Amino acid sequence: MAPTPAPPRSHSPTRDTASEAPCVDEGPCSAELAVDVWEGRKVGSWTGYELQAGTVAGVPVVLVGAPARRPAIVAALSPDRLSELGAWLDFNPDDSSETSSFGEHIAVDPEGARVAIGARSGRSTSTQDGVVYVLDGLPDGDEEPVPRLTLHGDLHPRAGLSPVAYLDLTGAGAELIVATGSADPDYPNAVFRFDPDLVGSHGVDDARARITGRPILGQQLAGWDADGDGLAELVTSADDGVIHFPGPWLSDLVEADADVLWSERDPADQLADTIEVLGDLDGDGRPDLAITANTFSDGAERGGAAYLVPAGPIRSMPAEDLAFQVLGVEAGEGVGSAATSGDFDGDGHPDLVVGAYGLLPGRQTGKVLGFLGPLAPGVRTAADADFVVHGEHVFDTFGAEAVAVDADHDARDDLVVSAQTWDGRGKVYLFHGTDLLP
Repeated sequence: MAPTPAPPRSHSPTRDTASEAPCVDEGPCSAELAVDVWEGRKVGSWTGYELQAGTVAGVPVVLVGAPARRPAIVAALSPDRLSELGAWLDFNPDDSSETSSFGEHIAVDPEGARVAIGARSGRSTSTQDGVVYVLDGLPDGDEEPVPRLTLHGDLHPRAGLSPVAYLDLTGAGAELIVATGSADPDYPNAVFRFDPDLVGSHGVDDARARITGRPILGQQLAGWDADGDGLAELVTSADDGVIHFPGPWLSDLVEADADVLWSERDPADQLADTIEVLGDLDGDGRPDLAITANTFSDGAERGGAAYLVPAGPIRSMPAEDLAFQVLGVEAGEGVGSAATSGDFDGDGHPDLVVGAYGLLPGRQTGKVLGFLGPLAPGVRTAADADFVVHGEHVFDTFGAEAVAVDADHDARDDLVVSAQTWDGRGKVYLFHGTDLLP
């Protein structure tokens, strides 16, 4: 049975509704509300394709991937002002102008000591495998970083290594999780566990364990403690939706060992475009999971959809039957291009932000939609959002990525959003939570 519309929600009584931000009272805001921006340096770079917020060597950073440039870059930005702390400019340890997609996925280890960066070079050439570089901390100024570890996706010629994460899936501490991603039906895909202290140059045969499967497996992945036992379980994309593996993951597995499938209505919907572990959005004290399909077309062509899976007992079902949904209602709205959470209004409850980056056949600017937590089950659209911010131009893909940071140290989260095709270069914006929801 399809979920019901979300119940009407009044604004938090802790805020003075007479002084609401224009994002709430006067309709959508524009990106001009940003307190700071950082622009891509080269046409075609896709700056902001990946955003990761974290702490590296004690320094808060927003890591920004620009994977389409050759050679690509990853920049480390200060979250309080988006000025560069350091950048890996033209970083290409293999000294090959053909290395592409460097920075498509980025991960920081839980100790903040290492940064893993994936380059799915196999996507653009049939003769190269992908590569993951692991760096010790941030470079100083123009210092050329030297990888402590280089992993090659030598499973097959199309094994572009790119999805990367540091996850504790065994109970023995966080390990480096890497996937070989390809949609080519002639080759298998796999997800691998590696020793986080590995150094030098290695291939996938040096993994501690692997999960093998069909195309699409591993193209997106996350670690989610659904059952509350303190141990994350692997959630990853699959050929027919999003799958969950029970933990702990101690030995080699195959895709059929997954215990839960959230299935997609149609492969064209691209379910699993985003898989993110978010905060406690339903108020039960446990983190929830977001899975998205930004070209979902059941109601409006490529209107998109974002779904929340609450922690607790989980079971297989069609994703469109999940109780928490955000749906696009305009053609090309692209809801689900990003999903993140943070306490933007300062009431102590995480809030949901969903990207809707705009694509054909639509002609609207991209946007981000904010929904105040805690959330009740139901179906929501942009009309139900507590705040909306629009990008600058049609097809800037504003809302392609979004992360929450407390940039101004006021105990309220702020929002960093990317528009990866802005001016052909890409752009990253910082919005203060007090401007979105004073």
